[in-house]
Amino acid sequence: MSDHFTAGDQRFFARSGPHSLGDIAARIKAALDDSAAERWIRGVAPLQVAEHDQISFLDNRKYAAQLASSSAGAVIVHPAMQKHVPNGCVALLMENPYFGWAEVAGMFHPPYPTKPGCHPSAVIDP
Repeated sequence: MSDHFTAGDQRFFARSGPHSLGDIAARIKAALDDSAAERWIRGVAPLQVAEHDQISFLDNRKYAAQLASSSAGAVIVHPAMQKHVPNGCVALLMENPYFGWAEVAGMFHPPYPTKPGCHPSAVIDP
């Protein structure tokens, strides 16, 4: 892939980061090897296209081969799937990787702040 994969169109999704794996693991309450806590992750991506500075996840065993060949820098996985994590990829271990993935995606793509009130052009029936 010639372009660096970035999840979420910037016109519609706010971005934040990078975040350290230590902060990510703390947010999702995942087990993490302390030696990887200071490693920085720039974004989220699917296993097939994730790069060394991105995080992905796996919860379905039928995709274990994609994990084994992934270039992701980190992956959220169930402890039973740890043996499939390739060298160079950091495992964040938790019982519910789907939950972890949703939380991490929210860290990197936080919702835009809302602006309470009524627009000046709004017409409201008394």
